[in-house]
Amino acid sequence: MNRRQYLAGAATIGVASLAGCLDVLLGEDLEFEASPGRVPDATLTETGYEHVRTDSRTIERTLEAGGESRDVTATNQHVEYGKQVSVGGMDLGDAHPARFMVLTTPQVSVLGQSFNPIAHLSARQLIALQDGYSNVGDLDSGSDAQVTIAGETTTRNTFQTSAQMAGQSFDVLVHVTDAVPLDGDLVVTIGAHPAQLAGEADTLRTLAEAVEAAE
Repeated sequence: MNRRQYLAGAATIGVASLAGCLDVLLGEDLEFEASPGRVPDATLTETGYEHVRTDSRTIERTLEAGGESRDVTATNQHVEYGKQVSVGGMDLGDAHPARFMVLTTPQVSVLGQSFNPIAHLSARQLIALQDGYSNVGDLDSGSDAQVTIAGETTTRNTFQTSAQMAGQSFDVLVHVTDAVPLDGDLVVTIGAHPAQLAGEADTLRTLAEAVEAAE
């Protein structure tokens, strides 16, 4: 069975209502794998960001309805970028205090139930997916803004918190977008930067609005 086919149904995250289709044989276990998203090289050059890592993470669930059950495996793709910036004279070594992640996940409905591995993740859990910051503190909500990703208007939620990087602690602003469809998957972007570098928020917006499906 093709891993990129989908059951008829809808998956919902934030304000987005999204659907796909799949012809499924009864009793068959299902596997779905998202394709990576990316930021074009030209935008990375313009903003000073560079690719840091790409990895995938798999979630397994058993969904039951109407006396039927399916074991479902979904694989998410994480593509992360970073930029070295100065943070108040701190020695951060080769760390990238300005971070941007493109997270793609399959949009699937099985037995009438939505299966979206990131639908129930909190902002804190999404932030924890990135590889740069640790010991993230309580999140204080900030302002929300509208951004356009892959031709879809969505909300970018901004939070302020404290975090550590390379053994140094400082305040951080985090920007998390609600999901939109991207080439049959769902895409969420997660950006973070030192709070004292407020202008970096506009740069992260530029990265978010440039996101596209990887070729």
